[in-house]
Amino acid sequence: MATPASQNYEKIILAIAVIAALGFGAVVFLQAGKLDEQFTRQAPRKQDAPPLPGEKKIAEAVASLGTDKEWKQAKVAGGRSVDLFTGIAWFVKKGEPAPVDLLAPDEAPVHPPITNLWWIENDLDPGYADAPARDPDKDGFSNLEEFTAETDPKDFSSHPPLGSKLRLANLESLGFLLTFSSEIGDNKYQFRYEDTKKGQNKMKTYIGRGDTFFLTAPALQRFRVKDVVEEKVTNERTNLTTDRKFAFVEDLKPNKDGKVYKIPKGMRTAERPQYIQRDYTAVLELAAAGQSGETFRVEENTRFALPFDEAAAEKPYLFKEVRNGDTVIIEWEEDGETKTLELRKPAS
Repeated sequence: MATPASQNYEKIILAIAVIAALGFGAVVFLQAGKLDEQFTRQAPRKQDAPPLPGEKKIAEAVASLGTDKEWKQAKVAGGRSVDLFTGIAWFVKKGEPAPVDLLAPDEAPVHPPITNLWWIENDLDPGYADAPARDPDKDGFSNLEEFTAETDPKDFSSHPPLGSKLRLANLESLGFLLTFSSEIGDNKYQFRYEDTKKGQNKMKTYIGRGDTFFLTAPALQRFRVKDVVEEKVTNERTNLTTDRKFAFVEDLKPNKDGKVYKIPKGMRTAERPQYIQRDYTAVLELAAAGQSGETFRVEENTRFALPFDEAAAEKPYLFKEVRNGDTVIIEWEEDGETKTLELRKPAS
């Protein structure tokens, strides 16, 4: 059991400890603001960066951006400047080591007569052996044909005149004979028609000057009597001269253009061949403009359009005639001149 003296002693010690703690805290508080002054701050040591490779050149390049520039083009033989940004294709001929410069003015044509510059201007490759025969726009005309005509080889609608691409697939011929078969008095006549397809027309009644005939096919209303006259005729075999009547008959078929036939009355068998007439129809093909392999029919002395279009407003081409029974003559106007094309009937 503690005595009063020991209890007082513990209280005294506790009081001293409290006073000491308070004193120490006051000292710390008073010295806190002076800590920065008591500790010296050391700045980090600065080191120089190592030099960069090409630093000097980079600086010079950056500085040069602010100065005016002059692009200098190299020149090749002939004084032509080389393009700075677009390469020029050169070619090498087989067996020749020296390259071909298509732009060189003194360079021989790779594919004469086509100029080397023409290939460059039209962005075409002359590096093929058959380059002149090629048809890049598929219009039916070769590079050589387009060069000659000064048309665009890469534009389907730009091409030489189409007449040069016409082909004769067949020539159809219908022979017919018109005979002056009968006469009763003045201005009463009868005629007869027959053709190589066994078509026939006969008359049951008589007609006069100015009348059209026949009343049925195949020669429905095709002919008209213009006149009937009597002429003196000398027989070459007997040398005798006699009177003979001739009818002048107009062909009303549109493409016959008013053609008039002179027909003797009472035609003899030996005379018949010289009075045979013919209707010609050409079966044509246009080997161009997308119509290759297709055929179309045109009657003699009829106009047509190319590419072929039956309903075309303008028809500049004319199937003018047939010569020697096997040659079709086509005509058209080009640059103020009449052009003629002869097409032979293909062999059977």
